[in-house]
Amino acid sequence: MEGEFRNLLIKTGSLKFGDFILKSGKRSRYYIDMRTAFSHPDILELVSCAAADKIADLEFDSYLAIPMGGIPLAVALSLKTGHRYGYLRKERKEHGLRKIVEGDVSTDDWLLLVDDVLTTGSSIASALELL
Repeated sequence: MEGEFRNLLIKTGSLKFGDFILKSGKRSRYYIDMRTAFSHPDILELVSCAAADKIADLEFDSYLAIPMGGIPLAVALSLKTGHRYGYLRKERKEHGLRKIVEGDVSTDDWLLLVDDVLTTGSSIASALELL
């Protein structure tokens, strides 16, 4: 799978080489643009199948996507596994229902947080703080 994944990333231009500063402030000689990658169904299928296999033995009620990168993967996982999904907003809406979490996700649910990339865990930590 690794070779196939790498080849698809290169073919779609989702894997870039150069000098990049990541959200964490760290530097990297490569950058994987998962937003571009997930816009290709074959890559989203490959990643969601691998992720579904890895989490098959976990017990949880719903996926909760970290905005924005985790949303396509949470949707794909939901379709594969039948678990509901929701997504976290970066900030509470000031109109309508004023939600911070969108979707049919209950406060009693055991949630599996989903994001597209994990470097330092700061997005996950921020999501937990919002919750």
